[in-house]
Amino acid sequence: MSEGIAKMGVQEIYKILPHRYPFLFVDKILDLMPGKSGMGIKEITYNEHMLLSSPVLLIEAMAQVAGVILAYPLLGLGDSLGGERGLKRGGGDYAGYLIEVKDIAFSGDVSAGDRLILNLALIQKFGNLFRFDGRAIVGDKVVIKGELSIAVVKTAKSPPPPDNPPLPPFTKGG
Repeated sequence: MSEGIAKMGVQEIYKILPHRYPFLFVDKILDLMPGKSGMGIKEITYNEHMLLSSPVLLIEAMAQVAGVILAYPLLGLGDSLGGERGLKRGGGDYAGYLIEVKDIAFSGDVSAGDRLILNLALIQKFGNLFRFDGRAIVGDKVVIKGELSIAVVKTAKSPPPPDNPPLPPFTKGG
């Protein structure tokens, strides 16, 4: 039996990544192998001109797929999204940071109406650093390929703010 998860929609992605529209650049995750590899889909719409004019944001889309690949097992979501959903964070939050982009090659254009397929595979792990081989494909053409490095750190949870914080004293002529 495969370890992969057949499909993950945007609502499930919202449970994993902190990004929201217009900065969430992944619509679906297909064929996810938690901690190992995954394929994401981004349907490029006319309203997303920022993705069309900035290849750097296409790299960000690849990094977001890498984030899902890494975060899924860290957040204790288990082997599938069936049954009870929600994050079981085990005492803390995790943050992923894109720390390196290496050997990136841009070799094509992305246009409104294109389906961008984002394939990433973990190729190296050292402590909390993860290196991925990534490819962004439109149709049968690779438009971006290269390596991305992600650092994952555990962050302390902040206590919730008080309901009615005390106001600072008012001083006249201060």
